[in-house]
Amino acid sequence: MTIGQKLHQCRNEAGLSQEEVAGRLLVSRQTISLWETDQTLPTIDNLLRLKELFGISVDELLTGEEQKPAQQSAPDADIIESFSYAPTAEDVKKVTRRLKRKDRPRYLLLLPMLFMWVVLIGDAPDALTGFVFGILFVGLFACICQSIRLRKRLRESEKKALSAQYVYELTDNRLYIRTEREGVASRFCFEQGEVKCTELDEVFGLDTKHGIFTVGREALCGAPRILSFIKSPSPSEKAVPQKTKKAVKAASILLLINACLSFALVAALIGLSEAVSMPPVFVWLAPLVPLVCLLFGIAMIKRGFATRANIIIGAIFTVITLIFCLLFTAHLKSKRGAEEIMTDLSQKYSVTLPASAEVLGMDDINGDDRCRLTSGRLSMASLGLDGSGKKAYFSGDERWIQGLPEELAPYVPEQFRTAKDSDAHYILIDCDSGLVNTPPDGPGHSFVLFYVPEYSYTIYAAEYTIMNNED
Repeated sequence: MTIGQKLHQCRNEAGLSQEEVAGRLLVSRQTISLWETDQTLPTIDNLLRLKELFGISVDELLTGEEQKPAQQSAPDADIIESFSYAPTAEDVKKVTRRLKRKDRPRYLLLLPMLFMWVVLIGDAPDALTGFVFGILFVGLFACICQSIRLRKRLRESEKKALSAQYVYELTDNRLYIRTEREGVASRFCFEQGEVKCTELDEVFGLDTKHGIFTVGREALCGAPRILSFIKSPSPSEKAVPQKTKKAVKAASILLLINACLSFALVAALIGLSEAVSMPPVFVWLAPLVPLVCLLFGIAMIKRGFATRANIIIGAIFTVITLIFCLLFTAHLKSKRGAEEIMTDLSQKYSVTLPASAEVLGMDDINGDDRCRLTSGRLSMASLGLDGSGKKAYFSGDERWIQGLPEELAPYVPEQFRTAKDSDAHYILIDCDSGLVNTPPDGPGHSFVLFYVPEYSYTIYAAEYTIMNNED
């Protein structure tokens, strides 16, 4: 018997299609077809995967002869306990529903990214908003793909379970499951710890590398040794002391809570930094909390502990806190630059700011065909005044004019001369001639503009140079 013929025989005995085998080996269906027709041979890695999938030795795959039949089914003399069971449609549906519900929590991991994307819309740079949206979209796509694969696997297991008779046999160190479906017999072998048990009211769902098996509670409880074997951890897990397991679990939960609270820690440090002028370097301590959770999860999962949640949560909140630290650093830099611009222009041109004024940040100046700019800088500050205070502020400096005269419009950037701001206040200073609220006598002048919108309590201070309008 050739390798291809043996693979074809093993696949039929396991009740698998070429697509199913290809999916489990992460190859294409055409590759499986080429193997079974002896046009190509599997690589060593694929031979080892086929060995695990079909429960036979590599020698048997290569020679086509049974080398170790004891690996395939338990000899009658070695069987400690056995029972047979044919699952009902209701039993299978109960297990399927429970496993589907277990699949839902992964979508909750996307909520922090969704919240951050909503927060960033409008204020953050487009590149950063797009990056966060990309992470959210890729995460959602990955969750949907995993859910589709799980549901496909559940449908296949459900279909197979309803058309087969199962025999469970236990030896000293292995569990054998024999199935017979439409006249085709299959045998699967499992070591201790290779079967994950989902316990329901009346049935058990056994999740294995060969599929999901459904067993009635009454039948499985009638075989206590098999039930104990299924619930027992692997030998490597048994070697870990119980105190160590409890300590790792407690540390895992504590780090998960701290990682989830790191978002609040960032907000607190940012608020404290702005309130007491604390150096921004302290804000960068916040990402260390979820990073410790991530590193702990990686270290423990290598030792056999179930700390996958620490890796996922730690990675998500590390990215979130790093992004917010970057945003705060950029905001702080912008605010300090805006303070320099606002102080420089207000002192140089004797425009007094209220004591309650608070600098907000910098922004871009937009030119257009009517007012073409070569350079410019813009600062924004909150006046911190109410309606009457704002009115008194304008009356304290006669240079403020209400509404923009048409003759000054070509020298004011587009964003400061909208139709909605017909009652906005302006001070336009020609830096070259020193004239205030007066059109220049020639093209290509530099200007300083102080501007307060009609229904706003924000003052803008802009310095810019206009191109030669004759060019």
